[in-house]
Amino acid sequence: KIPQSVIYIGKYAFDECNSLASIDVDENNQKYSSDEYGVLFNKDKTEIIRYPIGNMRTKYTLPDSVVNIGDWSFDNCRNLVVVIIPDGVKKIGCGAFESCESLTSITIPNSVVSIGDWAFCECYDLTSVNISDGVERIGVCAFDGSGIYTNPSNWEDGVLYIGNHLIAVDFFVTGKYVVKQGTKTIAGCAFGGCFGITNVVIPEGVKSIGEDAFEYCYSLETVIIPESVKYIGNLAFDVCENLTYIGYAGTEEKWNEIEIDSDNEYLFATEVIFSFDTGFEIRKPSVTTIVYGDRIILHADYDKELPEGAYIVWSANNGNFSLSPSEDGMSCTVSPQKRGNTVISATMYDESGKILSFDMQKMTAKVSFIYKLIAFFKNIFGLIKVIPQAMFGIKL
Repeated sequence: KIPQSVIYIGKYAFDECNSLASIDVDENNQKYSSDEYGVLFNKDKTEIIRYPIGNMRTKYTLPDSVVNIGDWSFDNCRNLVVVIIPDGVKKIGCGAFESCESLTSITIPNSVVSIGDWAFCECYDLTSVNISDGVERIGVCAFDGSGIYTNPSNWEDGVLYIGNHLIAVDFFVTGKYVVKQGTKTIAGCAFGGCFGITNVVIPEGVKSIGEDAFEYCYSLETVIIPESVKYIGNLAFDVCENLTYIGYAGTEEKWNEIEIDSDNEYLFATEVIFSFDTGFEIRKPSVTTIVYGDRIILHADYDKELPEGAYIVWSANNGNFSLSPSEDGMSCTVSPQKRGNTVISATMYDESGKILSFDMQKMTAKVSFIYKLIAFFKNIFGLIKVIPQAMFGIKL
């Protein structure tokens, strides 16, 4: 029983109180209150502070008055199978439902705008999650270890989406990645540790890039950010040591309106290209691994006429491939020279030399003594293979 005199209860006051079945507050207390199930709230019940861990109920419906589900308010409540969140709740705090191991499903209403770090982490039985498009921010590792996270069938090509929210990307995803059209948020730490990602295209409609979203993406060189982004979290590009350009679809004035958390050293050190033209790209090639002696023609696609005086420059980040651009710059023949991976770039400049747009394609060269010997005889007999073009109609 919490008496009338108590004016402060610490965040972890009831942590690991596994036998605690009810928290009852004196009705005359000016700061806190409780309901008939022994759940602790602030005085006007706009915030739930702590659901007692030892309560044996399997279902709980939050009062309609609740606006904020407090940090760790349901943490470790292993008996709960169902929690009903009413429309009107705006925030789900850090670790709010962490280790609710029996929780099977959750529906997050349209009123919720943010989901905190670790909010549903290690909810092992949580296999059904509905997140509305109203959610604007999702924290770090919000669903790590949950049933929906650990089920491989929920991942598509190494990427986990929940509704229209990008939650996590597997480490093996490499090269260029284009976030799905219709995506609303990129969760905290979503691309964290994706060492082989080289460039990321974020479509219009994405509202936020979460904290640590791209941390330790050592190979990341470019990111395209749409005008719809309104928030970039702390350390979003931490230790992205090769990040060279941010292509931003809006103006410099619009960029300055984005809420960018202060701890973003790598982002602030990166050149931002404003009014970036998103209609330019390298067409997806039919193959990305080329053996010595063969070559492929890469093509640049643009959805309108090139601006007067504009030109395209092709380049590579190492000498593994030789490049032979066409006269108009819209294609480039690439030939393996040394074994290894290469990122090939096509950059469009205006007549003054200002970058208008760019795209990148990761290629792999297979070169060895055997391949060189085979190429020698192919050359003698006129059997060198030229892959004439990339595949039409396939966009990354």
